[in-house]
Amino acid sequence: MAVSPEAKPRLSVGCRLREAQGQPPMLLMPEGVLQLRGAGGEILRRLDGNKTFAELVNELHQAFPGAGESLARETAEFLERLQARQAVEIRE
Repeated sequence: MAVSPEAKPRLSVGCRLREAQGQPPMLLMPEGVLQLRGAGGEILRRLDGNKTFAELVNELHQAFPGAGESLARETAEFLERLQARQAVEIRE
């Protein structure tokens, strides 16, 4: 499933981002913990259920100006993988 620009991603109920100083961010899920690498924490930190995918990508481009054109595709793939694990909901 491709993430449309109008989609509004958010963390699923029971999932939350945990950030502790000096440690990589972690996604806490009912069935486990996922240690995040790269921009994963930055992406999840911005999910509020109100922001569209297009707005999210725009914010990420501002935060990472050198990220290039693959940012939208890579962000969509990341969210789709988390959706498959039921950690993210993507509402159209």
